[in-house]
Amino acid sequence: MLLKQKWVFVALFLILYPVTVYSQVSFKKLPVGGTGFGFEFSPQEDFTTIGARLDYGINTDSKISFGGGIGFADDDYLESFGGDVPPTPAVGVSVIHIQSLGQSELEYFLQGGFSGAFARVVDNVSDDTIVNSRAFTLSGGGGILKRLKTQSEWVLIPYFALSYTNIWLTVENTQWDYEETDSDGSFGGNIGLEIELSKKMSVIGSFAFSFESSDTVFSLGLNFH
Repeated sequence: MLLKQKWVFVALFLILYPVTVYSQVSFKKLPVGGTGFGFEFSPQEDFTTIGARLDYGINTDSKISFGGGIGFADDDYLESFGGDVPPTPAVGVSVIHIQSLGQSELEYFLQGGFSGAFARVVDNVSDDTIVNSRAFTLSGGGGILKRLKTQSEWVLIPYFALSYTNIWLTVENTQWDYEETDSDGSFGGNIGLEIELSKKMSVIGSFAFSFESSDTVFSLGLNFH
């Protein structure tokens, strides 16, 4: 059962990250020392994630983002284990660099991030903790975007990205006094669209996917600059 529980947590953390703090950073450039913030909502089959993020302009082409999120598992997600998953917190930091691609109208971006998430399973009868789990992820990648101006003040920014994510996962079964740490890496992609509704606000939607499974993750974000 422990092995099965471990991969339950792997699935949870892959949903939480890199989605919550990595892929939803706005492509709006900030002045040096400028700040922005955003919110994200990601409904999935077994989990719903909400997150918030603070951006800070390092220079005219780069910014650093600090984010956090909470994942909520469906009530019946671990019903077969006789346990429940309380809200799962996660925090992370990422850096994005955006620059013009030669003489074309395209731009490229490079992005990297580090995050940590913590989860546990409690017995649905006694409320005792059955399993403690923590995960750390390191992600890196890049992609292409284009800014399309419209007749209104809206600006459409379609983008596509490829990334590699490595996860270090530790699962501790408090009932059996057992602890195991493992790591795994995977390649994935992200396709999405940001719409700048004004100079101060944008919305962004994306689909993240893995090249090793058919799972996709949809996220919707609201950003203020």
